This record gives sequence, C-alpha cells and structure tokens, in this order.
Amino acid sequence: MHVSFNKVSGSPKLLTDYLYDFGKVKKYFGKGAVQKELYPGFFENVLKRYTGRRRILKGLFSGDYSYGALSEATACNIDLLEKENTLIVITGQQLGIAGGPLYTFYKILSAIKLAESLKAGYPDYNFVPVFWMAGDDHDFDEISKIVFQDKENKISEILYENPFGDEDSGNSVGFTPVGPAITGLLDQLESSLRPTEFTPDVMKLLRECYAEGKTFGSAFREMIFRLFDKYGLLILNPQNENVKRELIPIFREEILNYRTHTEQLIKVSAKLEEEYHAQVKIRPVNLFYNHENRRHAIEPDEGEGFRLKKKKVRFTKEELLQEVENNPALFSPNVVLRPVCQDYLMPVAFYLGGPAEISYFAQIQPLYEIFGVEGSVPYMRSSATIIEKNITNVLEKYKLNPVEAFLMKDDMVESVIRSLSDIDIDKTFKKVAASWESDFNEIIRLVNALDKTLEDPAAKSLGRALSSLDELKRRMESARDKKHEVAINQIKKVVTALYPNNNLQERELNFFSFANKYGLSFLDMLYDKLSVGRNEHQLIIPD
Repeated sequence: MHVSFNKVSGSPKLLTDYLYDFGKVKKYFGKGAVQKELYPGFFENVLKRYTGRRRILKGLFSGDYSYGALSEATACNIDLLEKENTLIVITGQQLGIAGGPLYTFYKILSAIKLAESLKAGYPDYNFVPVFWMAGDDHDFDEISKIVFQDKENKISEILYENPFGDEDSGNSVGFTPVGPAITGLLDQLESSLRPTEFTPDVMKLLRECYAEGKTFGSAFREMIFRLFDKYGLLILNPQNENVKRELIPIFREEILNYRTHTEQLIKVSAKLEEEYHAQVKIRPVNLFYNHENRRHAIEPDEGEGFRLKKKKVRFTKEELLQEVENNPALFSPNVVLRPVCQDYLMPVAFYLGGPAEISYFAQIQPLYEIFGVEGSVPYMRSSATIIEKNITNVLEKYKLNPVEAFLMKDDMVESVIRSLSDIDIDKTFKKVAASWESDFNEIIRLVNALDKTLEDPAAKSLGRALSSLDELKRRMESARDKKHEVAINQIKKVVTALYPNNNLQERELNFFSFANKYGLSFLDMLYDKLSVGRNEHQLIIPD
C-alpha cells in the first residue's frame, strides 16, 4: 500500500514538485531521479569527471575493515571500488544512539536495494551502496534519545545526557567517548520494553556495540556493520585522517574563494525563497575547525583573516591554508559542502535522502561547477509506516482500511465516533446555530427600524443563545464520548501508533522497538518489503 507524498502531511512543495512535476524545479536541480531515460548519460559524466582518485578509493574503506570477517558481498564491493565502471549509491546520517529514528535504516536499505536494482538494469556498470557516517556533526542533542513503545504500548523516550551542555560548541559526536551513563540507559531501555523471546538478542547487540570506553562513532559503526554487512554495505568514516587528507583541495578552495561561493549560494537561495523555501541558512564559510576538542564554525574576520565562532582564535588566510595542509583532520564541511566532498571523493551516481536533504540539493548546485565536481542525483529514500496486526485488527473492526486511517490522522477519532453514533452532533448543531443566526438577523433588522439603541442588546442576546448552544453541544459530545469510550481509546492508540508524538512514525520510533517484538530478522522483512523508486510513502504490515 502506497500514498502519494502530495497527501502526506508536512511534505514540502519543493519535494513533491521534484518527484511529480520535475519541469518546475529543473532550474534548481539540473538533473532529477525521474529522468530515467538520461541515466546512462549521468553515469558516463560521473565516470569521466572522476579522475585520478580511483587508486586511493579502496584504501579509504579497507582501513576501516581491519577487524572481523567480512561477508562475501562486502568483500566483493570493496574490490569493485577499483573498477573503472563502478559507481556509488550513497546515503548518510548522524550517529543516533541505537541508530536513531527508523528512517536511518530506511535510508540504508534504500541505498542497498537501489544499487541492486541499478545493477540489474544497467549491467555494464557496477553499483556499490555506501553509508557516510556523519560523525563530525556536533549537535549531541539531536542524536541522544531512543524513542520506543514501552510495555503499555505508550511512546517513551530515554535520553543520554548531553556531555557538553552547549550544543553550539560541542565535540564532534563521532569522537565523543561512550561514558558510564550508557549502562543505565540500556538497563532502562530493557526494563521498559515488553519482554519477548527476542529481547536478550536485541539487548546483547546493543550492549556489545555501545560499551563504555568506545566512541559514539565506533559504536554506531559496529552496530551498522553487524546488521548490514550481509547486504554488502560499505561504511565510510569521514573522520578518518586519510579521508580528510584527500579533501585538502576542497578545503583550500573554500578558504580561498568563500566569498564567491557564498554569493552564488545566496542568489540561488533568494530565488528559491520566492517560489518554495530555502532549506539551509547560508553561512559565510562552509567549514568547521576543531579547537581544543570542540567544533567551531569558521567565520571571516577583518581584512582577509578568519576567526572561530564564539572564540578569540584568529588566523590569517595563509595560516589557515597552512593548517589545512598540516592538519586536515581538524577541518570538516558543513551540510552545504558535504555533498560536494562526497562526490569529489567517490564516483557517486545517486544520493539517497529524505525531504530536507533533497530540498538542500536545490541550493547547492552552483558549488559543483565551482569545484569542478559532477554532482550526484538526489533520490528520494524509501519512506514507510509500520502497521502492526493489533492496529489492523482495530481498523477492520471500525471498517477503516490502512490508507484511510493513515490519511485521516487528526480526524480519525471523530470519523469513527460519527459512524457509531445515531446522530451527527456537529452537523445538527451547526444547522441549528445557522438557523438561529438567520432568525436573529431578522430581529435585529426590525430593531434597527424601530429603535437603534436596542441593536446592541439584541446582538448580545444572540451571543448568549449561541454560547448556551455550544455548552449543550459540549455536554452532548461528552455523553457520546463516554458511551463510546472503548472505541475512542482504541482509535487513539491507532493514531499514536501511526503518528507517535504527532509525527511520522519513521521520524520518531527506533528500529529496536520493532526488533524487540519481531526479532533482528525484522530487518530482513523490511528489506523484502520496502519499495525503492515508487516516490510514495509506503504502509507496511509485518508478516
């Protein structure tokens, strides 16, 4: 079952036009995932412009695979990186504890399945799925919680306390040590989950990956590796010093010509704001610098110099360029420059992203020409809501199909109650109120003809009458709701399951909330059922 993003609450107009009416947005994106007839040309352009770095590509990955045995699929994909006809299908995400929201897993599965589909459709090329670990990001609050369904099927969340306090100047999450608080967090998670036959395996995996003394980067990477190695997913850690060294030309160009870059980005963003929205706020310089284990934005200073945001640390242009040469690992791109870095390092055909990421691709196109990089094509990741058996049972009871229920959202309770009730309270009272207002308007007309000083008392009489009517309506609705209390509670649980915290399920619930119920093989079910390339939100009923 699928639903158009035109009908999904909160879908940006820029996204829906990109998916369903590409001609309207072509001027911002240049090329789109819907232009399937142009794919061979896209692929050839990427391979032609990706020169001189193929020799180092395998090494960027293989160094991070020094531990443990690799699956045959992963080992094969590492070897394919050396082939001149190999293209990358990439996605990435911040390093959320236990994976963060479900969409992290949907992104990865989308990249894997798209790579497989492309290989079948274009056998002259190889396609390798890659996950970019966004470990340089420093907003710890964004990755610090696990949201799940507890024993009572209520939505709960557990937080790992921000070790920095100040989210604007925190250490890069990937380098942050996993502290002793992780034990209490995982204990709390286990005690809050409904015990099942799968709970021991789920908790064993999480405890082994998120062990005190590791970093959040290494913990996240181990978890993703253990879950997705069998599918051949390659994981790139951009915090690796070898990766940063390869990015020196990008960092230098940004420092030397940031004014030109910013000017072009602002022009596009201003034009975009006239029609849609600009997803990313443009910064003067698209780089961060690590100083005393804290990540700071680089900003222009007087003359040709630079400074670190909120710090009394300054560099001349020459000093900053020298620092790039000597210590590239201290630098990292912001969200605007990151896609350029990815596409410079690798021959990327497609970037799998969500609505926000596809939106910021509309702003960054000028940077690709500036940096001489062939830009990847943004591709909408799989998007889904899991509808479990207990939910479908309730829907069947009240004669709702899953698509109807998903689209109703805020109106579901009222719709079901209307179907159960003999009278439509809202419709009846609206009809009576309209009749009263019409009759009172006739009285006010007569009052005006007789004595205008009576107009105000007449209007107040109407107000009191309508207020009394509203009070009676509320009391009747309360009586009706009490009569149908069981149904109301059941439908509210459905709404909570489909829209936890009033948000799309994929943006809230953690994968292990479901793995605890269905086992770690729940990932295989998602792999089998998730659609890629439909450009619609999917409703999935687990086996």
